[in-house]
Amino acid sequence: MARVGTARVFVLEASLSGLNVAHQGNIPGEGSTRAITFEWESIPVTMECQIMRNTLQKLARNDQEKSVYHASMEIVRASDEAMRTLRDLITAVVARALDEQKA
Repeated sequence: MARVGTARVFVLEASLSGLNVAHQGNIPGEGSTRAITFEWESIPVTMECQIMRNTLQKLARNDQEKSVYHASMEIVRASDEAMRTLRDLITAVVARALDEQKA
């Protein structure tokens, strides 16, 4: 789990240039710049990202459900340590996927 401001989001994809997240319609609109914060192996990561696209993925069918949106975020500012941690995260996920293909 991650946060954009106080909103809870779920990271779906990550690259060295940006992230795709799922949320329930509670992050700022396209063009806004906000910090995303998450942890990888107990290391906190914070990056300033610009929200490039925000699209409805699944519409709520009733009042008890919430709609789900997917947002694409471009990294505009991050510390060297945050980028190192992101690189480590990507490396670990790719290595795990390759190991699973071998099995």
